[in-house]
Amino acid sequence: ISKSTEQKEELKYLLFWEKGFSKTGIRSFIIDDVIEFLNQRVKDNLEVLSNGTTSLFFESENKRKTTGVVTNNISTKFFINGRERLLKLHSGGEAERCTIAVDLALSDLAESRSGTKFNIRFLDEPFTAFDTKPQLKSFALFNKAAEEKQGFFIISHNKEFQQYCDNTIYVVKQDGVSKIVDHATFINIGENNG
Repeated sequence: ISKSTEQKEELKYLLFWEKGFSKTGIRSFIIDDVIEFLNQRVKDNLEVLSNGTTSLFFESENKRKTTGVVTNNISTKFFINGRERLLKLHSGGEAERCTIAVDLALSDLAESRSGTKFNIRFLDEPFTAFDTKPQLKSFALFNKAAEEKQGFFIISHNKEFQQYCDNTIYVVKQDGVSKIVDHATFINIGENNG
């Protein structure tokens, strides 16, 4: 085989892989597949969190382009009661519901892509912008998701959440050190710290 034939053959393979890893190749396929999965999971989560009043959709911009230019950007569309709104116009609670719905959907995506079941999830202060009623809806979503998992660890400074949790771990910070304590010690420290 001549050097010229070898170079043409090598170029053919390089061009194949260049196209495969271009914006129209494997990346585009994966993005489109992921968006469909995320949209379904977010929709299911928001059904519980907002009784269907809030919707969020991801859209691959390469599907919307009519100019012939392919991109892998992802746009996000938000809807309240079927009307599109900018995220910055959402209340803190509406935005927080969307965040929780997307966070849980991304966790499901990571789980499905890794082929491993995550048995627990950690949520740090997930209700900062919620009133009581949306908090209860969040717990309904967590309970629904916990049927498939062993549960959630919800980190919160709000003592009201304890009544909705099966178990509570009390952590106090004294002299810059965090430690797990029993309920009586937790209450005693709280009363002595004002």
